[in-house]
Amino acid sequence: MLKIGLMQNDSKRPETQPGSGRRPWFDRRDPGDRPDRSWIAWHWKGVVAALCAIGLAVMSYFWIWLPNRPVDISHTQYVIKTGDKFTHRQIDDAIGVMLDRKWTNWHGCVIYKITYDEAWSDQYLASEHQMTVDHPGSSSSISMAIDQYGADRVVIFQTDFQCSGAGNTMSMGTSRQSGWMDTYVYDPDSYDAERGWMYIDSGY
Repeated sequence: MLKIGLMQNDSKRPETQPGSGRRPWFDRRDPGDRPDRSWIAWHWKGVVAALCAIGLAVMSYFWIWLPNRPVDISHTQYVIKTGDKFTHRQIDDAIGVMLDRKWTNWHGCVIYKITYDEAWSDQYLASEHQMTVDHPGSSSSISMAIDQYGADRVVIFQTDFQCSGAGNTMSMGTSRQSGWMDTYVYDPDSYDAERGWMYIDSGY
C-alpha cells in the first residue's frame, strides 16, 4: 500500500507550489515572450516610419525644392553708380526687367549682389567693340547692339550668385559665382521693350 501511494504522489506532482509564484520546472516558454511584446513591435514600427518620413522630407528639400525653387532675391545687395547716360530710375527699371527674366530662368539660385557701374560698363563696351574692329569678320552680340543702337544706349550689369545642387537651371555647380554679365539696350519705342529695355545677351 505504501508503494502504491508513492506512485500516486509522483504521478500527480504539482506544476508548482500553490502561492509560490514560481514558474513550473517544465515551462519551456520563450523568455522574450513578454505580455508587452506586441506594443514594443508597434512602437519600433512607428519609429522606423517616422525616420523614413523625415529622410524623405530632407531628400525632397535638397533634391527637389532647392534646385527648382524660384530665384531668391530676398537678400540681394544693389550697387548702382550712374553717370550721364541714364537716371537712377531708368537703371532701376532695367534691373526689374532683368530680375523678371531671372525669376523665370534661374531656378534654384540665390542672387547676392547686382552691380551697375556706368564707368566700368562703358569701358567694357568700348573694348568689346574695339575687338571686333581690330579683327574684321569677328562679331559679338554686344558689338552688334552698339552698331545698331549706339553705345550710349547699351548697359552691362554684373551679378554675384550661387546655385544649389545638380539640376539647377544654371548648371554651374554649387560654388559662389561673381562677375556674371547681363547686357541690355534702352529702346523705349520698340514693341519688344519692357519698361523701355530689351535683353541682348548674358554670360562671362
